[in-house]
Amino acid sequence: MSQLALAASGQARTLTVTNTGAHTALDLALNATGLPAGTSPISTCGATLAAGASCAVTVTPGATATATPGNAAPTSAVLEVEGSNTNSVNAALQVITFGSWYQGGWVFDVDDTTVVSGSVGGKVAATSDATPAGDWGPASLTGAGSLTDGASNTNQIVTALGATPSAAGRCQASAAGGFSDWYLPALCELGYTFGGGACGTSAAPLLAGNMQSRLKENGDIGGIADSWYWSSTEAAVSPITSAHLHRFDPTLTQQAIVNKSNVYPVRCARALTP
Repeated sequence: MSQLALAASGQARTLTVTNTGAHTALDLALNATGLPAGTSPISTCGATLAAGASCAVTVTPGATATATPGNAAPTSAVLEVEGSNTNSVNAALQVITFGSWYQGGWVFDVDDTTVVSGSVGGKVAATSDATPAGDWGPASLTGAGSLTDGASNTNQIVTALGATPSAAGRCQASAAGGFSDWYLPALCELGYTFGGGACGTSAAPLLAGNMQSRLKENGDIGGIADSWYWSSTEAAVSPITSAHLHRFDPTLTQQAIVNKSNVYPVRCARALTP
């Protein structure tokens, strides 16, 4: 069974059906179960499909997600193409939005610009904090200065610090949800500040897809504590000893620079596989 994820109210995406047999497929039919309201599939497959030929099923997503944001056990919809003389082919389909559970975590960023023959991209936050809470890492210049690219920051930190335990290293070593590509988010992936700053404000964040806006303020999805969290962004001022923190708070979100030796929690992230 293949997988297809679409963004709620996003662009239509297409599945290709190919007859790999030696004979014409007869009496083809498209069946759909569990589709959320507003999502509709349209098939270009006729009643028959010649051997070696292909046809397409285009799915247009509605505004309703497959499962309510915050539901940690979503059930996929299923599309099935079958014929009277063929095996059936199936695709598990999910319509996702901010706060949906998908690919091991909670969706806080959606990239609907990926090729329409595949799933959406985006980012998810892990379901819980990495353990144990700890320091950012030993004093060192790692070059991890990006405000927006936590994956790149994490690679630079781990390269610079080697096997030395670090906040970024705890994410990179994680196998949460069966995935091995977790990273420590950059400062603006975590959020913004109410007073404005490098990551913008609530009304105009530098990254629209951030954990503060899409999870914390969207029903407190993911159970992120009202606490300071490490980012992977090294401070431009005193980068050898200091790094950036983000405080998740429903009324006064803040960001600060502190010594790397302080102990704070970490919430890892990963990029979706389209």
